[in-house]
Amino acid sequence: MIDQNTDNYRHARELAVKYIGISNKTCGKVRSHLEKKGIPESVINKVLEDLSDAGYINDQGVARSIIASRKGKNSEGRLRLRSRLLSSGIPEHVVDSQMEAVPSDSETILSLLRDHFHGEGPIELLSEDYRVVFKKTANLLKSRGYSYDLILHTLNRFFTEVFDSDSDERNAL
Repeated sequence: MIDQNTDNYRHARELAVKYIGISNKTCGKVRSHLEKKGIPESVINKVLEDLSDAGYINDQGVARSIIASRKGKNSEGRLRLRSRLLSSGIPEHVVDSQMEAVPSDSETILSLLRDHFHGEGPIELLSEDYRVVFKKTANLLKSRGYSYDLILHTLNRFFTEVFDSDSDERNAL
């Protein structure tokens, strides 16, 4: 058991509180910061426990905040979002519990498209625009962590290719 009156504990707690400041930091980020400062593991564990009990560290709250910020135009696939949470220093058990409330990829991909294109779909595009918009949108969705199969399936339902009758007449000449 670590005595809270030791200089080592007080120094570690002071470092942690300064690092947290007015922002929301995860247990993992504070742990990493204290490890870099050379604080012993047993002291780090006690400081983290005390700061969590005091409300300075709230991994659940940080996870909810990150998840809330990744909706609509900022939507991401579940695997990408899970990776983001873990890389933010949130423990795996907290990530698992918070991910239960995250909608499926098929729901979030549609939400992203609706926000991005300001419509419910299907959106009609002239054939010369269709390929460009389809490709750019597919690249956006791929960068957000959605699977290739889901991207193709969703985009084929969301966009409709319309052939311009004027260009058909010009091509016939």
